[in-house]
Amino acid sequence: GVSSVCQVYIVDVVPPSLRAEYMSYLNSNSSTQASVLFGPSIGAGLSALGLQAPLFVQCFVSVLLCFVVYAHLPESPEWCRLSSPVSPVFSGGGTVRTSRQREVGMGRRNMLYIVFSYGILSLCGMLSQMAILSMFAIYSAKVYDMDSVHVGFTMTLGAMTSVGTNIWISPKLLHRIGEHGSSLMGFVLISVGAWMISMQPIQITLLGFMMAYQGLAISSSAVATAAANMTDTTTRSSIMTGTRMLKSLGAVVGPTLSGHLASTDVRLPFKVASLVGLTGFVAQVLNKPVIQRIQERLRQRRSVGKDSALLEGQWVDEHGTREEIWDLGVFVADLLTKRHYRWVTYNLELQHFLSDSFPALPKVSEAAHRKAYDCRRRIVREQYKLEVAKTTMSYQELQEAYQSLQRRHEDLQVEVLRDKPRKMSKSEDVKWGRQEFTAAMTGFGGNY
Repeated sequence: GVSSVCQVYIVDVVPPSLRAEYMSYLNSNSSTQASVLFGPSIGAGLSALGLQAPLFVQCFVSVLLCFVVYAHLPESPEWCRLSSPVSPVFSGGGTVRTSRQREVGMGRRNMLYIVFSYGILSLCGMLSQMAILSMFAIYSAKVYDMDSVHVGFTMTLGAMTSVGTNIWISPKLLHRIGEHGSSLMGFVLISVGAWMISMQPIQITLLGFMMAYQGLAISSSAVATAAANMTDTTTRSSIMTGTRMLKSLGAVVGPTLSGHLASTDVRLPFKVASLVGLTGFVAQVLNKPVIQRIQERLRQRRSVGKDSALLEGQWVDEHGTREEIWDLGVFVADLLTKRHYRWVTYNLELQHFLSDSFPALPKVSEAAHRKAYDCRRRIVREQYKLEVAKTTMSYQELQEAYQSLQRRHEDLQVEVLRDKPRKMSKSEDVKWGRQEFTAAMTGFGGNY
């Protein structure tokens, strides 16, 4: 656990150009071999004071280091940048409401593939290392009749070789041939060296032992550096911890498997370690195309989350992950549906509409880019306000026209009712008819 945190911290504070050197210093081979080199002798000396003395000293050192780290080691700048608020925002209640910066990553699928790819390489390297380390003493004693002094001297020499390789050789190889080439070279040395350990005479065995240790140092540094360079601020801890877990699995499986194989033939653990190293070589070759694709995606996402997309004087366009593209697509589709666009029926026409609505922005400078974006946004907002005003005005005009027509209709009804003769009853109609007839007859002199 501590090694993973240390790796994450170094990747956070060390620029990419220096990561190879510092990761080689911290890489598990360097720290593990240093502990293997000095730990047993210190523990043996402390055991003279009592069997519990090494445990008490280890506890004291751990507690002491906790206070030292807390007092003198500052927090990672990347963690502070992601965890600190951008600016305080005061809400109506008077309390301070803070908002965190938007965290972006490479996508869950890419992250899992990186963890799996470099985790397998770490697993192969550690499995080979522990198979060789756990069975070398038994093999040397059985085949060459070496006593504990000679075996201890040989393993100490191998540990010193590994430490020296991490300090002086691995950083130069990483700068010269890169992480991929260094990892392949390390697995070749592991495979050849582990196979040579199972061969005779003793000179070939010792040469193979030294080669295997150098290969383990080179491969471990290369894999750790490559995994660190494939991370960003949001996925760094997950990737580094995931690869470290698979490496720890190799440390557990290696001795267990070697013990079962040694019960059959004492040479089998080294031959299996050689095959595991060859497996790591093949896995590295097969993973290269996908790793290059992810590296290209990371290169395209260098400006994501930054204040400016101009990096080293060059504009870097943003490329989204599958998750980000999916989220934006769902949002746009839901928005179009709620605002009554027939985007399914007229999908192609809508694509042309979106293309016209989002013209290319200038990228000569950040100021020009922001000015063009603000101008475009202002035009859209003003156009929207104008359309709303026109729609509101048209509605009011139609409403006034309707009310005017309604009043006119009521006036016409009044006029019709006023001009229309009143409908008479039947008796009134008969009486009125007699009066008209009498008046007419009187004109003829008749007296009716």
